[in-house]
Amino acid sequence: MLAVVEANPTVGRMVRRGLTKRCPLCGAGRLFRGWLVMEERCPGCGHLFQRRLEDGFFLGAYMINLTFTLTTLAAVLFLDVAREAAFVHVPFLVVPVLGLVAAVVVPLLGYPFSKTTWSAIDLAMHPPDIVERADAAAHHHD
Repeated sequence: MLAVVEANPTVGRMVRRGLTKRCPLCGAGRLFRGWLVMEERCPGCGHLFQRRLEDGFFLGAYMINLTFTLTTLAAVLFLDVAREAAFVHVPFLVVPVLGLVAAVVVPLLGYPFSKTTWSAIDLAMHPPDIVERADAAAHHHD
């Protein structure tokens, strides 16, 4: 699949693409093998996702996922407090099960979205230089 790479996509467009598990630069999909394994390069434009080799490059993706998970947990707890304040009875296990779902399922579901969103944010903070673009083009044609 040959993808058209914009010279300078807007930050908003890159983030929207990241939020939908697409390449921030060209919008191509199929960036994951399965649910948890991200391709090294975009199949559409050849962009290398882990742009720097230091450990912790995807720490931002972890923080995005953690923030979303903690927000979901806070919403569960807020709803439980509101339920208690309204004197609404629910079975005892409902709140712990919802909390468990928020703590385990939400980060698993959010994992690929957080990685592509982080890739978009990283590109917005550090746009690709001419060397990166040439490297991506060379790998795209291989």
